[in-house]
This record gives sequence, structure tokens and C-alpha cells, in this order.
Amino acid sequence: MPSPSASFLVVDDNEDDIELLRIAMRRCGSACGISVATNGADAIRRLGPGGDDRPDLVLLDWKMPGVSGAEVLRAIRENPAMRGLPVLVFSSSSAPDDIRAAHALGATGYLPKPADMSEYLRLAQALDDRWCRRGAPPG
Repeated sequence: MPSPSASFLVVDDNEDDIELLRIAMRRCGSACGISVATNGADAIRRLGPGGDDRPDLVLLDWKMPGVSGAEVLRAIRENPAMRGLPVLVFSSSSAPDDIRAAHALGATGYLPKPADMSEYLRLAQALDDRWCRRGAPPG
């Protein structure tokens, strides 16, 4: 596999969803590096001042216990160094209120979580084509 051309931070408390995304990215031959934060507090720590993660894209679960996706997105947008970071909300919720709230807080996009592996593979290929193979857009 080529060295990563872009990196994702996946913020999700569901280990199965994380693993399915990793499998799908491998199967499509993705060149992206993936790191994981399993809760919102860890994501904020890693992305905040002095944090150790500077990804090209964040895939952010919206519904997490403790620190929610909304709180993580708000923290990203309030940090001048991270304000332009692309954040795709990646959620099992398709509630219009959640989608509106995510966009109001500055989400780059809102992706429903796939229901099966074939949908994960389509998502992985789209992510790879858009964010990895072409290189991450300027943030």
C-alpha cells in the first residue's frame, strides 16, 4: 500500500462501525491513514492546542455519550488553527434536526452510516476518491 496521502480522524464510540470502515478502506485500496478517537473528549484533546492529531479530514459521529459530536464540532470551529478543517458528520441519525444542527455548527457534510458492507465499500471508495487520491483540499 502506498504511503498515506491524507489522514482521517474517525471519532466514534461504536467499535463495529470503526472496524467496518477500516475494512472497507483497505478493500478499496485506500491510500489514507486512519486514526481513531473513541469518544468526544479524546477527539477534543487530540485536536486542540498542543494536541497530537492534525488530520486532513474528521469523520465525526453525532450521537455519542458524554461529549457529543455537536460539542466536538463546536470545539473544532472555535479553534482558529482548526477552523477550516473539513468535518463530515458520520451518523446513524437521519433526523432533519440533527442534519440542520450539524450544518449550523459548520459541518462540511453529513453522511448517514451505511447499513451493510456493500454500502461501506461505496462510502470508502467515495472518501478515497475525494480525499485521498486527489489529496486533501486546502483547509
